[in-house]
Amino acid sequence: MERFDAIVLGAGISGMTAASVIKEKGARRILVLDEYAHLGGNHVSLDIGPYTYDIGSFIFHDDAPFIQKFPGIREKYHPYDGATGRLDFHGNLVRYPFDYQSDLLKAGLVEVAWTLASLLRGRLTRNPDRSARDFVCYWLGERFAKRTGLLSYLTRFYGTGPERIEGEFARKRMRWISQNASFAGQLRRLVAPRRSHARSLVRPRGGFSELYEPAGDALRATGVDIRLGEHVQSIHRDGSGALVIQTDSGIFSSSTVFSTVPLDVVSNWCGLPANPSIRYATLTSLFYSFRGQRNFPFHILYNFSDEGGWKRLTMHSDCYGQANGREYFSVEVIAGDPSPGSDVLAASFQDHVRRRGILLGDLTLEGARETTSAYPIYLKGAGAAAAQAISDLKAIGILSFGRQGGFDYQPTSHISAITAEHNVLEFEAERRGRLESKAQCAGDAIAEPDNTGLIGSLSARTP
Repeated sequence: MERFDAIVLGAGISGMTAASVIKEKGARRILVLDEYAHLGGNHVSLDIGPYTYDIGSFIFHDDAPFIQKFPGIREKYHPYDGATGRLDFHGNLVRYPFDYQSDLLKAGLVEVAWTLASLLRGRLTRNPDRSARDFVCYWLGERFAKRTGLLSYLTRFYGTGPERIEGEFARKRMRWISQNASFAGQLRRLVAPRRSHARSLVRPRGGFSELYEPAGDALRATGVDIRLGEHVQSIHRDGSGALVIQTDSGIFSSSTVFSTVPLDVVSNWCGLPANPSIRYATLTSLFYSFRGQRNFPFHILYNFSDEGGWKRLTMHSDCYGQANGREYFSVEVIAGDPSPGSDVLAASFQDHVRRRGILLGDLTLEGARETTSAYPIYLKGAGAAAAQAISDLKAIGILSFGRQGGFDYQPTSHISAITAEHNVLEFEAERRGRLESKAQCAGDAIAEPDNTGLIGSLSARTP
């Protein structure tokens, strides 16, 4: 058995940030475990022939906390200056997320009047905490939500009707709606328009490995032990109170374990009962190359129309240039359970974009990939179930956080890194507070710690 001051489950942005913070705070022996054979979690790039694809759409900023933690990777990113658009409900190409000129004003005064009446009705009759549909219709009115295609998109995003999704999740995921739709939000935009001085970035041309491998090397240089391709079999407490993690290749123990892997997965490792309310979306990514007539100017294109199952298209060749004279891009689809298969999903996408005249020419499917646990789905009851699971894990001694580990939809790596750092520091403060409280009750100063576990190491270095 190998013993560590702290063990981190998951080597994505949340896990790597957590390991960095733990090391900064004085822990000596830290182990990071991940079942993937690569660093970066679900930030995945795939090489297919001359093309490098991503399984999603990832935009970064040069003031991101992860870049500050690992400054050596800053110059590896590729500058980004793309535009984002959408297909509206009727299949027209417009700006994302809303284009009031196209979405409303061009429809005429009668439509504007009906939209305002619908908005008033929503404010009077809808409870935004009831469901994602009620949240949207409260802030925008049902007529505008339908006209823009937002309700259609929500069904694609969740893989189910928005009326089945908790309002709390909608508030987290779509806070920008309430911020911009309120009178106070509009006033703030007029008085003090928001300006960002951060540069937008995308991953290097060669893929995510060019970012996360150097970050991993930086962690290893500080003494952090990173082991990839490790399949966990079980987690239990031993007689001394330490947590013991059994994998296919070894046994590891620590009094402190942080988890960023999906809640249902780590709960199963610990022998806790499964809860069917805790569900994650399975994402199918379709990888295409194309030569012909492209009839949209956007780097990222969302599907808000009433047709087609795909939800987002990302043009990689806009950032990195064509390969073999062909453009190339990824398409994301939440396929449902069970999935009809990538061939069926690809046929549906190709039929849709050709009928709409979006892509006309030689469209070739180069490959596909399915990603489980892409992000949490907040079906009604899921929030309470997730909170209970996190509490049960904490009672065992595992702090679970992050997009998967905290069942928390985190739309950017910026938020993931901040959340990871906050959770580690809060955990340390709680443990230190309990130690001080015990010492005060005993009428004594805190004894010199034995350096077993994270907090022992931290306390030894704290005056």
